[in-house]
Amino acid sequence: MAPSEVERPVLSFGAALRNAAFRRSCGARYIAIPRVAWLGHRAPAPEPADDLEAGIEPPAVDEDLPEPSRKAFTRCAGAASALVYAVPTGALIGTPAGTAIAGAAGVFGWLTGRSLADEYYTRHHGDGPAGTAA
Repeated sequence: MAPSEVERPVLSFGAALRNAAFRRSCGARYIAIPRVAWLGHRAPAPEPADDLEAGIEPPAVDEDLPEPSRKAFTRCAGAASALVYAVPTGALIGTPAGTAIAGAAGVFGWLTGRSLADEYYTRHHGDGPAGTAA
């Protein structure tokens, strides 16, 4: 018995490309939801694993770390934004004039990044010394 048009696969480059490029759906997928969660109740929290019995100690966390200084914060943001502005500009315009334009874009990015970082720092850490909010 010969296969019908519906049963016979299409053998062509286009069909092979479609089969390779697009993922086929494999039918319905289900997620198991606990009954207590479905009824609006919170599911019970998992019990914490006792890492000390397994010989694994929790990492030491220093609670008294100082806040980053405004100078460090603004310099890092300025350098990052200078790269974000200058590198794509220099890559798009590959002439000597493009290098000059990329340098100007880098300076603009530096100033913009420092200004935005300073504003962010002021809003989150305040103007005064560490620990005081304006």
